[in-house]
This record gives sequence, structure tokens and C-alpha cells, in this order.
Amino acid sequence: MGAGISKQSLTFTTFAHEVILVTTPEPTALMDACRVMKALSLYKLKDNIKVVVNQVQDLSQGEETYNKLLQTANKFLNLDIESLGFVFNDIRVGKAIMEQVPPIVLRYPNALASKNITEISRRILGDKDYNNNVSSFQQLSNRLIRFFWVIFMDRFKLNSKIELITEDNEIATGLIYDTMEDKVHVSIPSDDRQFKLFRVGGDMLKGIVYSGSETIGFNCIVTDRIYGDFPIYELSEIDNFMKVQRRGDVRVSFVNPMQYTGNRFLINIGNSETSPQKVIENIGRYLKDGMMLDLSGGGLKLSCYENFDIGKMLLLIFDLDDDTFILKGRIKYKELNTIDKRLNIFME
Repeated sequence: MGAGISKQSLTFTTFAHEVILVTTPEPTALMDACRVMKALSLYKLKDNIKVVVNQVQDLSQGEETYNKLLQTANKFLNLDIESLGFVFNDIRVGKAIMEQVPPIVLRYPNALASKNITEISRRILGDKDYNNNVSSFQQLSNRLIRFFWVIFMDRFKLNSKIELITEDNEIATGLIYDTMEDKVHVSIPSDDRQFKLFRVGGDMLKGIVYSGSETIGFNCIVTDRIYGDFPIYELSEIDNFMKVQRRGDVRVSFVNPMQYTGNRFLINIGNSETSPQKVIENIGRYLKDGMMLDLSGGGLKLSCYENFDIGKMLLLIFDLDDDTFILKGRIKYKELNTIDKRLNIFME
């Protein structure tokens, strides 16, 4: 395949018994080669690849180029690479192309590049019998399934929001606590009114994970429950991935300091005053600090260390540009950030 990398070229590698990476000493070619190696390692498509360095001026340049790739693979990637050799820069390669004759190994068999290619071919073939090494349809199917598995599992980021939906359309909202090769651990706050105790080995659940700008749907089964400060469920047999349309209003990431209170008396004072300055003068010293994480037409997300019940009313005060805004909102649902123990509260 050509230079660079795409989903199409990655898909192609799943059907190959071996991957041979051909590059040149040019910096841009080396960058492309490193991207390919990173993708193969990240998506666990291959754990061993072979390398050919093309268009080298001398042996030292070929060895230097290969060693750069080897250092990258050893230091940053879980990938083994092996050198098949080098193809020296030869003007007869370009001549054979311009003449539109058979390949250089046939047109100029004694050319240095022809000898390099012939030697590399012998190393590739060795004693292997490729006539009996054709994949069955089942093998190809398994490889393709594996490819899409790792592509979609990459969306399961730590602390991403996730929803689990039962056959009765009961919804539990939580966060991704940990990920493994074929399993996901999900934390669900036990004091959430939407909390649902899932049975280990029970019915198939539908899930939705919110990853950046994408929303991915999937099916899964709860295979374990881990008890601690908050319930953690192990999800397995994850399959039937699909992209789904986000529900409701578009939510925009928007980080901004804000103050809040859940004290009913202070909320009433805030509602009775006619100006933001008066509100801040009267109740400012009683307010607590929080952080607005995002904003949408349907509400906002408040991050704080204080716990509130679903349905609780809060008074919110924040500055935007040169204006001070005072809002009153109701907690719709919440989730626990398992890393810093902050509570993310979604309000409308």
C-alpha cells in the first residue's frame, strides 16, 4: 500500500500473514513509518513487522535509518521489528520505469538494486510454503472482527461517561473506572436515584459511552461486581458496536470557575434581590467554590466535592465576559470522578 496510514490500509493489514514496512531515509518517510508502527501497536493488529529501507546511498545510511525505527519500537511501542535489508539508490530503477519494460530485476538483473531485491525476496520466502498458507474465510473474518474490536474499544477512555440500559429501559449512569483488553470496569454512585443493582451473569444490557465528539452504543453482560466505596461492575462480551446520535442539546466543553449553594434560605435571598451585586454582598461569604465543566441549551455540569441528592435545587453564580450570572437549577443526575473524588453534577 502507499505512503501514510488510513482505516483502509489498517484493515488491509488484518488480512496479511506478515507486514513488511518499506521506508526511505527521508524524514517525512520515517515519520510515516513511525505512524504505521504506532497504529499497529496501539490497535494490537501485529506484534512483529519486517522493515526494508529503500533508496539508501550507502550501508551506513541504511543501518542508521533502521536503527532509528528500532529505537522507536523498543522505547515507545510494544512491537518487535526485524530488518530484511536495504535497497541501494540505483539510476537504473528510474530508467526501467521510464522505459515501461518488465521490472528492474528482469530488465537489469545485474543492477545493484536488482541484487538487493532478490536477496530480500529470498529472506522473505526462506523455506515457507505460501501455497498452503492461504487463510480460510473464518480466519479472515476473525481478523476483521478483531480489527473493529480494537478500533471501538479505543473509545472507552478512563472517566468517560457511560450509561447502562436494561430491557425495561431502566438507566444507570456512571464513569469508566478501568479498561482491559476485552473488559471494562464501570463505577456507578450507589446514592443515585437512578441506581440499578445489576445481576452478575444476567440479561444482555445496552450501553452508551460518550467519547469526545462521538457517542458509541454497544451490548454487554455484567460478569463481576466489585464492592468498595462505590459499586464497580465488570462488563464483558462487549459487541455490536455502533455510532448513535447524541440526545438533546449540543453540549460544549466550557471550563469556568463558579460559586454555588444548596442552602434553601440563601437561595431564597438570591431570588429576592434585584441585582447580582446585592446577592453577592448579602450571601457571597457563604458560597462554596466549584467549576463549570460544560454548558448546553439543556443545562450545565458543575464539578465540586460536596454531595447532593438528585432533584436538589442549587443557586449558581458565575462571571462570563463582563457580566455576572445568577441561576437556579435542579440536579438531574450526577457521577463520581473516581480519580480525584469530585462529584460531577448535571443540572437543568
